Amino acid sequence: MKVKGSALRSTMSFLREQYPAPTVARILAGLPEEDRKILTPPILTSAWFPADALCRLIHGMEKETPGDPQDLYLRVGMQSCEDGLNTIYKLFFKVGTPSFILKHAGQVWKNYYDEGQIVLVSSTSNTAHVRLEGAKMPDPAMCMRISGWMKRAAELSGGHSVAVDHCACVHRGAPACEWKTDWA
Repeated sequence: MKVKGSALRSTMSFLREQYPAPTVARILAGLPEEDRKILTPPILTSAWFPADALCRLIHGMEKETPGDPQDLYLRVGMQSCEDGLNTIYKLFFKVGTPSFILKHAGQVWKNYYDEGQIVLVSSTSNTAHVRLEGAKMPDPAMCMRISGWMKRAAELSGGHSVAVDHCACVHRGAPACEWKTDWA
């Protein structure tokens, strides 16, 4: 699986905003040389890069972050969603409801990932259930990153008390990853 450079750039922005410069340097030094080359500015936002490089960067941050790593993965995904507001998707969030946004997550997906598609399983006025078909997430950290994106997308489009359940995961033996999102 490959990701757009914009996903890497967003994660690097998160890294630089959340960690002091010596920690950033230590995290980057712990990555393979090929990853360091990819992550050296400028990161071409329209280019495709191995998703594994993004996973290794997130795991590098994990080593420097106390607490539950799941929280880190969620925060990285939430930052990715916010960074997307600087693009054409800004209009989506202005006019859309959480239901609308998550129904159209597949359109967003194909602009950031080169494999698979997000398919709407079901939705109501305060829930959405989506499935990733045709791709296997390379790492559970990526699954939680997507959970963070969905949570923030629902919040930014007017949802309150948003909860995201990564209810099925290929890394837990399911045939596909699925997410159920609820909001008030």
